[in-house]
Amino acid sequence: MSVVIPAYKQERTIVRDLKRVERVLKEIRYDYEIVCVVDGWVDRTWQRAKRLVSPKIKVVGYESNKGK
Repeated sequence: MSVVIPAYKQERTIVRDLKRVERVLKEIRYDYEIVCVVDGWVDRTWQRAKRLVSPKIKVVGYESNKGK
């Protein structure tokens, strides 16, 4: 299962949110991945999300805001 999480200006909550989603998904019996898409590097959301160390979390994004 793939869970896509969009993020924009979430520097204060992104780490907590991704960890919470991962904690819940660990309880299911299916394989999963979490894809965090940061739409624009306007704050430190990108840097904070990239610091998470987990083989199940991938962080991708755009340097400038695309509105997607």
